[in-house]
Amino acid sequence: MDSEEFKVKVFVLKDKLYRFSKRILNDETEAQDVVQDVLLKFWNMRDELPHYNNLEALAMTTVKNMSLDKARRKNTRFNKSNDIKYHKDTVIGAYDLETKDLSLQIKQIINQLPEPQKTIIHLRDVEDYDFEEIAPLVAMSIETIRVNLSRARKKVREEIKNIMSYGTV
Repeated sequence: MDSEEFKVKVFVLKDKLYRFSKRILNDETEAQDVVQDVLLKFWNMRDELPHYNNLEALAMTTVKNMSLDKARRKNTRFNKSNDIKYHKDTVIGAYDLETKDLSLQIKQIINQLPEPQKTIIHLRDVEDYDFEEIAPLVAMSIETIRVNLSRARKKVREEIKNIMSYGTV
């Protein structure tokens, strides 16, 4: 595989790999490091890459594993609510504030899900992957993915209902 083919087939995945790693690590710099390491690893094995049927699945799996390894080494816990970064805008309407708050709460709820559910809901609802694309990344059957996605969405719905009904009689 020459450099042009590498750019077309592997380097175009850079942004998607970054978003996935950032979701796992909750750290932009660490996610960039992981993606850079994966791209370097793939460049070094570029002659072997044509033998793989699905480079995207290979890249996503590699990023997932490297991100999880890095998180474990740093002793990072996935459900820390402190990892959510709050942004303060100078002038913001009440509706925008409420929308941002709800979005932040949803992210916190998703971060508290168990690892397979968190990864599946991210790939399906954020990255817009098909079930067939998710299956090799998480090493699960499509039926198991559907069950985990359903449970994850149900948990998010229940938590949002609890938050929204807080303080009502």
